[in-house]
Amino acid sequence: MFTLPTALEEKLDRVDRQRSRAIGIGSAVVAAWCAYRLVWLVYLMATFGGFLGGSLAFSFVLWGVIGVVAAAAAVIFLQRAKHLGAAAEGTPSVTTEA
Repeated sequence: MFTLPTALEEKLDRVDRQRSRAIGIGSAVVAAWCAYRLVWLVYLMATFGGFLGGSLAFSFVLWGVIGVVAAAAAVIFLQRAKHLGAAAEGTPSVTTEA
């Protein structure tokens, strides 16, 4: 389970289940697009070698950071939607056995 700062948890508590699911799916799509871009950047760096490697480094870092943030947002919002769905059905979201 993730430990989020209190200020962030307070803001997440304001988001309902449907919107949380939509934000999570959108963030997952952005993360997948970033992974696709990173694969192509690696291909371009390998193909064209030295003279494009330096100019593509900025794009590589930029798409990497955007992808990591989008993936984290997707995980957080989709787990929140799952938790709210389980709470609405009355079933426990986490089972612990003693």
